[in-house]
Amino acid sequence: MGVLNVLRLVYRNIVVNTDPGSILILVGLPAMYLVFFGFGYQSLISNESHSYLLFLAPGIMSFQAVIAGTVGGSMLWADRRWGMLAQLLVGPITRLEYLLGILFTTLLFGLAGAYVMLLASFALIGSISLSAQGVALITFSIVLGSLALLCF
Repeated sequence: MGVLNVLRLVYRNIVVNTDPGSILILVGLPAMYLVFFGFGYQSLISNESHSYLLFLAPGIMSFQAVIAGTVGGSMLWADRRWGMLAQLLVGPITRLEYLLGILFTTLLFGLAGAYVMLLASFALIGSISLSAQGVALITFSIVLGSLALLCF
């Protein structure tokens, strides 16, 4: 298995899926949910000691796994639909390398989106108490969710 081929495929997938419209869907839409729903529903909650943003931020971060799995699945579908998979497999790329490229791209999109949302929620809330164990749990959850949703 060629690691260089997998890295080339990851680079290809990132370049193909980072046009302005895709970036808006990957990061802008969840950030908009975080801002509008976080502050909008906070006014409906009568208890001032709890912030709705503290409740919403983990959900938005886990939503990034759904978005990443959808992007990974759409890459598989689009490559097959438009004949790119056949063109890639004619070259020196094996099926396993192709699937690993899709898999690692999905993981990168899921983790990058989740941590961008973590930074956005930190900027909106002001402070988040997070430990190394919490960061590891977030990473594990996003990886597991992205991989599970890629398969469906």
